[in-house]
Amino acid sequence: DGVSDGALIDSGTASADTFTGAITLGSDAIIASTGTVLMTLSGGVTGAFSLTTSTNSTGGITISGSVNNGGTVTNSGSGSGVVTISSVIGTNVTGVYQNSSSSQLTLSGTSNTFTSGVTINAGIVSAKATASLGAATSPLVFNANNAELLCAGTVTMTSSRSVTFNGSATID
Repeated sequence: DGVSDGALIDSGTASADTFTGAITLGSDAIIASTGTVLMTLSGGVTGAFSLTTSTNSTGGITISGSVNNGGTVTNSGSGSGVVTISSVIGTNVTGVYQNSSSSQLTLSGTSNTFTSGVTINAGIVSAKATASLGAATSPLVFNANNAELLCAGTVTMTSSRSVTFNGSATID
């Protein structure tokens, strides 16, 4: 299904939501969880625009289909629900941004190919593997005090990945 005109997909229901169709972004879009249950998108995301995920309660969002839109992927929101991208984030993605101080962004795909980097402007990014942070040359930027990278598996930093600290940060 195509998404255009700044569409919002909202999971505010009392039972878990699962969307299995492919999403093609025809404009910037927001996937939001305002409820207390998990929303799962398994059909993949493509298109030429940016995707924002937002949890504004305790419900989380899981994207298990490939993400290869031609814009950024940003996590924002004021809730505590976790946003998980468990599939491949492809080379068309122009940046992954963590902008929420309360909603953790979990990157658990182990073969991500994006090269544009992960920027932590607030909160926590959890990575399952080194490739969860993108290609080996994909930069990692900590842009806030108390920004955190949580290594939920084996994550190795090599000289080919630049790491920038613009404030205090934690790598755990």
